Amino acid sequence: MPRITVITPSFNQAPFLEATLRSVLSQGYPNLDYIVVDGGSRDGSVEIIKRYAGHLSSWVSEPDRGQVDAILKGLARATGEWVNWINSDDLLAPGALWRIARTSAGVDVVAGTVVNFSARGLRDATTCRRLSALSMIREHLGGAKFHQPGVWLRREALQQTGINLNRHYKFDYELLLRYLHRFPRVRYLPDVLAYFRLHEESKTVTQGKSRVNDFKRERVDILKEIAQDGDFSALRAELELSARQNAWIIELAPYAETQESRWRALSRLWGEVRADPEARCIRHTRRIALQLLRRGLWPQAWSREARRRRI
Repeated sequence: MPRITVITPSFNQAPFLEATLRSVLSQGYPNLDYIVVDGGSRDGSVEIIKRYAGHLSSWVSEPDRGQVDAILKGLARATGEWVNWINSDDLLAPGALWRIARTSAGVDVVAGTVVNFSARGLRDATTCRRLSALSMIREHLGGAKFHQPGVWLRREALQQTGINLNRHYKFDYELLLRYLHRFPRVRYLPDVLAYFRLHEESKTVTQGKSRVNDFKRERVDILKEIAQDGDFSALRAELELSARQNAWIIELAPYAETQESRWRALSRLWGEVRADPEARCIRHTRRIALQLLRRGLWPQAWSREARRRRI
């Protein structure tokens, strides 16, 4: 069985941390390298970690620069052939490490399914598919589909690729895009590999509601920067086009909430699209246009009562 490294970055996640630790340690996997990197928590997390210290390869609790810094610290200590991080509020699915180990020969990526859950129970699931550099560039148009806890990478390849410490929201997107460009062999598993917790303190939930455009703007920055990377010269046109499309998606948001008449909004939308039709004639634009067309029409012309009258 190959050695597998699991890194758990954590900061003030005591209510969830023990469940995460147990989900990894209860795998019963004989060649596990488990590293916990705590950012100097003051909520009892350290006491929880100490209870399990005898089963960990290493752990540390000290101030850091956030999640990415903690992952990099763990990666520097890692000894496994395969690696991933399981955040301190998420869970590794039973038997996941065994499934990864048995199917990892001859590939660069092992990818499966991640199920979102909350206090109310299981939610939606994301099955990783179409993982390639080009599909990652086109992710916003239905290209690649991925959820980080379900994507396992070779440690040496990951260390060669690197993780950008200056990213806050989309560092995993940039990492996987760069990684797949150099290491493209992927094996897909039908199994659930992890459970991703949704709660009020998680970055995905809190930032997703209040600062969703920050995620999108960081993606635009990533695409623009990679387009200038000589290693991506063959994909430069795709990267530049995707950057313009993603920037346009941010500009589309106000159209969904505008109070002006639908015809004036549609006219303004059409004028904007004509400025760069290559980047702006996309499905997001069509969806907004349909929403604008239906405004003021749906309640009167297409309501259930109106349909009954026509019948």
